[in-house]
Amino acid sequence: MGGENQAPEIIHSDAVITRGGVNRVETHGELIKIKAAVWIVGTTLVIGVITLVISTLYAKPELQTWATSVISAVSGAAIGYGFNNAKGS
Repeated sequence: MGGENQAPEIIHSDAVITRGGVNRVETHGELIKIKAAVWIVGTTLVIGVITLVISTLYAKPELQTWATSVISAVSGAAIGYGFNNAKGS
């Protein structure tokens, strides 16, 4: 990789990225999408957990299965999205 005592090389070039050549990144729309997704996931998980609690109290195995499936699907999708969009992937 280079010697430990070697001074860093400074490259003066306009061929890499010209000054002002990078456009502004629009983050407002992305932020709205992220907030909407978080609200949808949170609401779905709350509905699933409430349904699971009610179905457990009234011993309804069909609802327990449905609620567990919803909770698993939403959690799995959120975890998969988080790992797939991690930096360095």
